[in-house]
Amino acid sequence: MKKSHLSLLALILPGLLGTACVNMEPAHSPLIVVAQAHLDGSKKVAFSPSGKYLASTGLWGEIKIWSVPKLEPLQTFTRHRDTPRGIVWLDEATLVSGDDDGKIFCWRFEDNRVSLDRNTSSGVTALIFLPRRKMLISGHADGRVHAFSPKDFKPLAEYEAGARVLSMAATRTEDMIAVSGLKCRVILLDPRLAPVRPLSPPPLDAVELAFSPDGKQLAAGNWFKLFFWDLPSDAFKVVKSDHFGVPFSMDYSPDGRFLATIGRHTDSEIYLVDPRSGKSLRHLQRHDLCGASVRFSPKGDFLASVGDDGSVRLYDMTAP
Repeated sequence: MKKSHLSLLALILPGLLGTACVNMEPAHSPLIVVAQAHLDGSKKVAFSPSGKYLASTGLWGEIKIWSVPKLEPLQTFTRHRDTPRGIVWLDEATLVSGDDDGKIFCWRFEDNRVSLDRNTSSGVTALIFLPRRKMLISGHADGRVHAFSPKDFKPLAEYEAGARVLSMAATRTEDMIAVSGLKCRVILLDPRLAPVRPLSPPPLDAVELAFSPDGKQLAAGNWFKLFFWDLPSDAFKVVKSDHFGVPFSMDYSPDGRFLATIGRHTDSEIYLVDPRSGKSLRHLQRHDLCGASVRFSPKGDFLASVGDDGSVRLYDMTAP
């Protein structure tokens, strides 16, 4: 190797190791850690509507239900044969989950009983539920977005996004749906899945979308950066994040004060970000391997995260 290359590595490696590998002094340690919740890696996490239960998914298809805040295991669902990429609660006992095979199940966790199942056009990449409208919406690897009834899985509407769907989010009022896809596409739809308007394309694909509680801001991210759309003004800004990798998953606190982000690909840090400036305010103890998903509880008193280390972590947001 040339001397110049060695010199360059000497300059770069300390920064890489210092940011991506060394565990920073945590500002906030987890309240509870289940170290091997999923032996094959944990992928998604979702609180029940009351926050009493937590669901987590594993790489090879299993879904586990935990009590909150003790994270005691309550049930394991094993009907999926591939990775569940979407999971939503319909009520305190009923969940809908969709996987890479395009299989969607509606099931009750208390008795582990499947009430409905559906084979879709291609792999499920995202799921959202609009409770007041009684509508489930699934995004797919083939670029399609389907709306269907949670009661009988009857199709209600369809939208062609034109490229693989990466993420979907809905406002609290359920009047706006955001869809991101490959080729840096982000579009707003109405509840009938009719296009409202495209948003300014980010410099990289928007990996996961999140609406602020008031519905005025949309956030996303990709390598080293956070993206923010101010919807009333149509303004768009890119902010350098503290993640030395991809801010892979994010969620607003119910009061809108924080945006929680978790890193992936050379990064597994968790930050609480100021949504106005995009700057990190607090640092939470990171996962041992790449992060995968982060969610606030409905009341904002807890934050849950999962990652490739297979752990499920619960942070007490009321603690000093």
